[in-house]
Amino acid sequence: MLARHGPWVDRTGLPGLLASSRREAAQDDRELGRLRAWAADRVDALTAELGSLDYWLATIGVFRVCPVPGATVIHDDFGEMVRLPKVEPHVHQGSDIEAPTGAAILAPFDGYATASRSYLGGLEVRLRGDAGYIYNAHLSGLGALGYVETGDTIGYIGSTGDSTAPHDHLEWHPWNATARDPYPLLAASCLPVA
Repeated sequence: MLARHGPWVDRTGLPGLLASSRREAAQDDRELGRLRAWAADRVDALTAELGSLDYWLATIGVFRVCPVPGATVIHDDFGEMVRLPKVEPHVHQGSDIEAPTGAAILAPFDGYATASRSYLGGLEVRLRGDAGYIYNAHLSGLGALGYVETGDTIGYIGSTGDSTAPHDHLEWHPWNATARDPYPLLAASCLPVA
């Protein structure tokens, strides 16, 4: 600590203060170097993880593209009870994907697309692939049917059947079994990686 005596400053403690400041600055520089190295390692790990996810989606992942790239909201509503006027209450077997009427619904994998109609689903498309099939309901129109490739348009967003707003009701049936929650597959293929 510096003491003031008259119009001048006692500088006897200044060399010690400067040495202490230099030690603290050197320690701060070492810590900053460690943090920079940790951050660089973390960025490298996350970049590798993103590359791995991209590879998985492109080669192994069930949904290789987002089925509704124009989606505004993807609801994680599998298993909820559905209660609508004039419709028997039932368990929701898919995820609802909101998008504007007429937005394209893409084939998320290679397969065979067929169309049908029902009271509940309205205009529907099923796409059967090697690992199972997806069921899309409430369409406003059809796209390509028969054998399609990943990314082909198989239908268009609508509000037919028991729908209350434009959306794609998407179900995932692995190996043609009962419906499973499609939200993890939708999240992996549709949601941006931050």
